[in-house]
Amino acid sequence: MESESFRLNIEPRKEGEFDVAIKMPPEFMEHIRSLNPGKSAKDYLKEYIGKKEYNYGYSSIRKAIGLAVPLDIKKGCPKCDESVPKPVIEEKDVYILGNCDSIKSEMEGTFFLAELEFVNLVQKNKHLLQDKVQLKQLCREFFLCFRYIEGGGKLYFDLSRMHRSLLQHGLLSIATLLDKQTTLKSLNYINEALDEINMKSIEGIITEKKESKFDRIQRNFFLDKQVYFKEKERIEGANKQVNTEKRGSSEKRPNRTDIAYCIYYLENSGELRLENKFPSIKAWKEIGLDYKKNHVNIQKMYNSIFRDSSYRVNHSKKHVIQFVVENMLNDYPKSLDLATKELESIS
Repeated sequence: MESESFRLNIEPRKEGEFDVAIKMPPEFMEHIRSLNPGKSAKDYLKEYIGKKEYNYGYSSIRKAIGLAVPLDIKKGCPKCDESVPKPVIEEKDVYILGNCDSIKSEMEGTFFLAELEFVNLVQKNKHLLQDKVQLKQLCREFFLCFRYIEGGGKLYFDLSRMHRSLLQHGLLSIATLLDKQTTLKSLNYINEALDEINMKSIEGIITEKKESKFDRIQRNFFLDKQVYFKEKERIEGANKQVNTEKRGSSEKRPNRTDIAYCIYYLENSGELRLENKFPSIKAWKEIGLDYKKNHVNIQKMYNSIFRDSSYRVNHSKKHVIQFVVENMLNDYPKSLDLATKELESIS
């Protein structure tokens, strides 16, 4: 079979000729958006930092891109060079494309790729997503990672700085999470994180891959936290022992009644922090596991004091509320205030 071929002659643009851009009708653009209905990286970033701050950051990027356009590109450009006669276009929604538009598009492409990678990294970090303060600060750092040289024709993104910022704010969000959990739950989280880092290190040894400084920073962070929470656990245990001896009671506390009152005050003050949604069965099982008690007994007592306020603040329960105030709510100011007020209301 005889092969077929063709020749394409591309002639250079003649003097006075120029490229144009045609604005697409709104209906067409709406159709294009409907083909990918999910949120874009820009939508996520606006959600993280707020529309106003995003627009301010992006306008700074656009300004930097304009300053980075080389002078030889601007020369003779119908948009940048004032000495070049401006073509008259009578058609509606048709715009002149300058010599600068191509290189600007390349630099904008750098921003959009960096934006996409940044959002992908953030979306994988559930703890950072929950910490709105750290997330917003990290987004500001994202915009500060861009660099340009005036007339250099390039927009640079400092990926190393971005990774350092991501690690910093990620660890700060984890530290905040650990402080809100029980000591036992925090130690369990730390042990799992260290095990994961150690397994990665072993894989690196096997594959002869050098451990990164970011892995070493994470290991040191969790080792330090492990020491802190082990010492905290020891101090808490000693305090509980002292309190038990002071009461002179053989009953091991906190008992199911103490725990039920504690959960009641935490829930009603918005300070209850659980992995599972309260009051689901999983949440009650989690509470039982945290206190090493039968979750069914705790739930029954909770239901009793939740449904009947007169029973909850009965004089016979004064010693229970006093125990909860003195031993279980020291790290929860709102809950402590609510419990104290109920204790004072009992004559």
